[in-house]
Amino acid sequence: MLYREIIGVIATSLVLAIAAPAFAQGQGDQDQVQDRDMTRDMDRDQTSDHDRLMDRDQDRDRDQDQDQDRDQDRDRDRIHQDDAIYGSSLMTEEERNQYQKRLGEANSEEEKARIRAEHQEQMRERARQEGVELPEPPPET
Repeated sequence: MLYREIIGVIATSLVLAIAAPAFAQGQGDQDQVQDRDMTRDMDRDQTSDHDRLMDRDQDRDRDQDQDQDRDQDRDRDRIHQDDAIYGSSLMTEEERNQYQKRLGEANSEEEKARIRAEHQEQMRERARQEGVELPEPPPET
């Protein structure tokens, strides 16, 4: 019986002696896999952060471009709008705004035509006083 216990202890020791390095190697491989996974996750997070920053910058640039386009459109419209007002070069901005407001509030085409005729006469008189020549007003459409 003692002989069997000694043999059992020796066999167990041998098994442990053989299995321990393999177990340790397996644990090392598992640590390497965890390190590699963690590095990959960190790289993915950095890439995501970079992409978000790029998207934000692109959004900001697009918004600035749209603002600039809108401002240019408004300025161009204002220039063309002023060109459409007979004698606009002789008027202040406030006078142009009041004239446009009067036209906008007119209830009929006849009233608009009357407002335009009065305005043209005023501009001719102002041009005469200032010694400026105005072109003929455009025909009514």
